[in-house]
Amino acid sequence: MGWVSPTGHTEGDWTNEANAYDGSLTTAATYTEIPGTWTPFLEFTLTDMIKCDSVRFFVNSGFPLGFEVDIDVYYGSAWHDVFEGVVSVMVWVEKDIPDETQDVSKVRIRTRHGSSIHTDYVYEVELYETELAIGSLVDKGLVT
Repeated sequence: MGWVSPTGHTEGDWTNEANAYDGSLTTAATYTEIPGTWTPFLEFTLTDMIKCDSVRFFVNSGFPLGFEVDIDVYYGSAWHDVFEGVVSVMVWVEKDIPDETQDVSKVRIRTRHGSSIHTDYVYEVELYETELAIGSLVDKGLVT
């Protein structure tokens, strides 16, 4: 199938949340964080649940050394950790879901670094759709 963007977001403390799923690497959701603390989660929604086995993100920070990301996906009525750790900035970073392919309905990301106050940027978050989920097939009238 391929990479898909979220279709919405949950209102939160980030600025311009929709920029993180608009398909452009020139616009971003932003948050100015307190050094050494995690930002609030930036949570994205999907119109339909998808069969998903991995996520990818494109991020940056005003101080990229030691820049950490925590990303989770929602399936089976709970949040599940995909990755937490130091990442490179201004490149796509891909991470597999540890439990392999799942019926995912949401994804969330947060960031942290230990330096002085800086703005963090989430340019894009995408999920890899491996096949159409049964719910999506029913919604599209492809199965009954």
